[in-house]
Amino acid sequence: MRNCKLIILTLLLTISVTISAQSTNRLGGSNNTLASSGIPAIIPTGTGTDLVVDGGFEGGTPNAAWTEASTNFGTTLCDAGSCGVGNGTGPHSGAFWSWFGGIGASEIGTISQSITIPTGSASLEFWTELPVCDSGADFMEARIDGNMVYRVQGDDAACGVIGYAMQTVDISAFADGGAHTIEFTSEIFANNGAGSNFFLDDVALLSVPGVVLAAPTPVPSLQWYALIALALLLMLVGYRRNRA
Repeated sequence: MRNCKLIILTLLLTISVTISAQSTNRLGGSNNTLASSGIPAIIPTGTGTDLVVDGGFEGGTPNAAWTEASTNFGTTLCDAGSCGVGNGTGPHSGAFWSWFGGIGASEIGTISQSITIPTGSASLEFWTELPVCDSGADFMEARIDGNMVYRVQGDDAACGVIGYAMQTVDISAFADGGAHTIEFTSEIFANNGAGSNFFLDDVALLSVPGVVLAAPTPVPSLQWYALIALALLLMLVGYRRNRA
């Protein structure tokens, strides 16, 4: 009978430990992201590579790498000799940059490029300067396949600040091995008559390829209620032996 009680006590302790472990992580490890989330993970297999062609716009205009459009100027790409510097720095580096706005009237400008982003992780990096802003209605956006991933408006704190600032956007959601359109677009409304100047330069899309690991399948284990049933069975056997 004493041995039976010892076995029952051991089983009850096992049940307690099992329940505690399952409540923290059903697949046995609080740091096991794959197991706890059930979502496939991407393991990096290399270093970052810039996928953008002519991110500094040094090919000038018309540019073989970019599709350009502007309702008033035909292109957003500028050099200081052709466009001036719009009360700002001009290019961040080199001779050319993309100037959105630049007129006290309605203006829509875009530049875009199609890029195949390998499976893995990816970030979009670029430099911006907003030397002149007319109103909060004016904006510049970065889009991927028409989905906005970055936006700055004419009432931003950076308005009127001379000097470029780097912007970094995580776009790993689009790193699926497919072709995607990277687009920068702006619309100027000139509500106060002055227009806005949004400068863009040195665009990079840094890709770190990876392999997709599927989430592991949980290994079946003895459930706590099965342990309770076994404990009750041993209790019954011990009780009958005691009566005999």
